[in-house]
Amino acid sequence: MNDNLASKLRALSPEQLDKLKRAMADRPAPAAGMSRQPQSRSALSAAQLRLWLMSQVDGASSAYNIPGVFRVDGALDPALLRGALRTLQARHEILRTSFDVDQDKQPYQSIDATAAIDFNALPADGRSVDELAREVMLAPFDLRTGPLWRARLVTLGEREHVLIFSFHHIVFDGWSLGVFARELFALYGDGKGRHPGMPMPAHQ
Repeated sequence: MNDNLASKLRALSPEQLDKLKRAMADRPAPAAGMSRQPQSRSALSAAQLRLWLMSQVDGASSAYNIPGVFRVDGALDPALLRGALRTLQARHEILRTSFDVDQDKQPYQSIDATAAIDFNALPADGRSVDELAREVMLAPFDLRTGPLWRARLVTLGEREHVLIFSFHHIVFDGWSLGVFARELFALYGDGKGRHPGMPMPAHQ
């Protein structure tokens, strides 16, 4: 356990520590034959473990969500955008990753080869972009089921759109947002939602 994690745990109140202990001790393992078959399982990184532990204390929370908001001027094809998002998720394992515990109550991360994307149109209904972004951001994620990111398309006019993203910090950080945006717009600009010439990520 590193010093940062140890200090966070020491800062917890007795009630929070008790909640964490009960969550780790009582949380049932997936029923045999009921859970999806993961492509792979691996241990959490130190940063992921910190966030996972805090999620056991906080429960369903939006405290660790990272936002991304992009305005798009001009005509936009939702079907093509969906295809680009699907290709982007297929390229990056972390976007298909969820977190659970094994039979010994130890957390692990697994990759779902067939994970669906969470992408929908979001009606503006007279609300501001800030209000819409807040709605998307405040929705919590379920670390056990994923996906741990979502995308919403808001159409303000025939040639005025807003893309709103929310990512859980356990799979995403501020640096990742720039990579995500560059690849998304490159895939969309390809006109097919895919880009056979785009090299696969060097690191997953």
